[in-house]
Amino acid sequence: MNMLAVVIANLTSIEILIVLMMCNRDFFRVKTFENRTMVTAMTLTIIGSAVDIVDFGVDGRPGLLFSFLSLAGNSFMFVIDVVIICEWVMFQEYHLYRDDARLAKLKKLIAVIAGISFALIIVN
Repeated sequence: MNMLAVVIANLTSIEILIVLMMCNRDFFRVKTFENRTMVTAMTLTIIGSAVDIVDFGVDGRPGLLFSFLSLAGNSFMFVIDVVIICEWVMFQEYHLYRDDARLAKLKKLIAVIAGISFALIIVN
């Protein structure tokens, strides 16, 4: 895969997400749990796409700085993926059931799973 393809794919995803956020301003006006989780997931996806562009540019280049940037970028994208998945699961759970007690139990389970994932990335 070449740099141009990565840049085009990531910029397209950033553009689509920004347009979605601009077209649905209720995400920002109405402060519901659903809207907050959706905005968080979309914002983290935008950040992850931007980091992916930088990470692909430094990946495989010689030098300690590039090696550190590549490791930090890949680790950051892994953590963002875990958080986005957790946000999406909570969004779906609340959207389908509207049950705060059920969501509280799910948050505990998600916290355990996310904690294990974060521990694994630190060990790595």
